[in-house]
Amino acid sequence: MLPVVDDFGGLRGVLYRTDLVALMTRNLRPPNVGGMATPLGVYLTTGTVSGGSGSFGLYLTGLTMGLMMLISKFIGEGMMLSLQSQITRKLPALVKIYSSYGIYSIGSAALSIILLMLLLKLSPLAGYHGAEHMTVHAIESGEDLTVEAVRRYPRIHPRCGTNLLGAAAVFILITSQFSGEVAVIVAIGVVMLGRRAIGDWMQNVFTTRKPSDSQLASGVAAGNELLDKYLLHPGRITTGFPRIWKMGFLQAAAGMTTVLAIVYIIERLTHKSLLL
Repeated sequence: MLPVVDDFGGLRGVLYRTDLVALMTRNLRPPNVGGMATPLGVYLTTGTVSGGSGSFGLYLTGLTMGLMMLISKFIGEGMMLSLQSQITRKLPALVKIYSSYGIYSIGSAALSIILLMLLLKLSPLAGYHGAEHMTVHAIESGEDLTVEAVRRYPRIHPRCGTNLLGAAAVFILITSQFSGEVAVIVAIGVVMLGRRAIGDWMQNVFTTRKPSDSQLASGVAAGNELLDKYLLHPGRITTGFPRIWKMGFLQAAAGMTTVLAIVYIIERLTHKSLLL
């Protein structure tokens, strides 16, 4: 084992015999790889180097997600308005109950979320998302990156952002329906104990699906590009804004912001609210 230090004598890591063997055989792998599904293919990154669809693809991911959220909200609210009209006309005695308990708001939100998940499942993003996870598993297992090899790996990944999203949704659901400290404690307990199971279920049912050969090929190409770049500077660590940019969240956020900006402009021109 050899220590690795920078120009100022600071310890940056250690180098093992296996690392030297991996470097000589060009099989050196980064310890952790993240990524994102885009309409143009798979994007993979270590935070320092990246491979795949690039910034424009990440921007399109945010744009696509924003549009799907908007569509699901319109359809969900339309369905609840139709139901409200039917209740008012056929069951007037239930109107007071319907209004008092906020059934419209709860139902509209629930329908919008379900529709969003269904739209995501049916979109190409779900297939690319599955391919991304399978490729990351293969990279972190030291597997040769071919479509046939990557196909053997699961499309569920423990570090997926879906896990955080699922845990947050459960926490908000419990604390919004039940007040008090006990509800918060219960919500924290449920999230801590069940976050992995909740996230895995959401990935399996909604946010990923079995990728096609072309989607797997996109993941393999992104993975090989990332590994080629990583081999050039295996010890380099990027910090600050360059690292944040490489993670891809800013580009995706820009795409979603574009949708919100368009909605805002339409609202200003028509004097009608589209989101509330």
